[in-house]
Amino acid sequence: MVIEEVNYNNIFDILITSCPQLKPLYEEHIKDNDELLPHVFMATIADFVKQQLNCYEFSNARQFIITVGEIIGILEKAVVSSDENLQNVVWVSFLEYFHITDNEYNRFSGMVGPNLKKALDTIHGKIR
Repeated sequence: MVIEEVNYNNIFDILITSCPQLKPLYEEHIKDNDELLPHVFMATIADFVKQQLNCYEFSNARQFIITVGEIIGILEKAVVSSDENLQNVVWVSFLEYFHITDNEYNRFSGMVGPNLKKALDTIHGKIR
């Protein structure tokens, strides 16, 4: 599948297409809010990723990557996008909202690319 460049107007379509497990969450979000509220839905995605991270706490990271690897890849691009609105929704409603323990941080930060790793380090005070 060829994915167009990620921007603020298409990120949720791309995320849902790439990770079909998000579709029921999106449908519930629309039902509850009558429209897409980007920051609220991005926080829902953060909750989903954290839930998946915790589901695989006692297994290897492979299943986690299979389940949410596409999300991570898309956010890896989005976090350094020239689209300021896109960066804002990722930084504020995913990364800053993504409250994780040190153990979760250690597992998750080892699964992401350099852009998300740098952003996570900045937000979680891990810059050395």
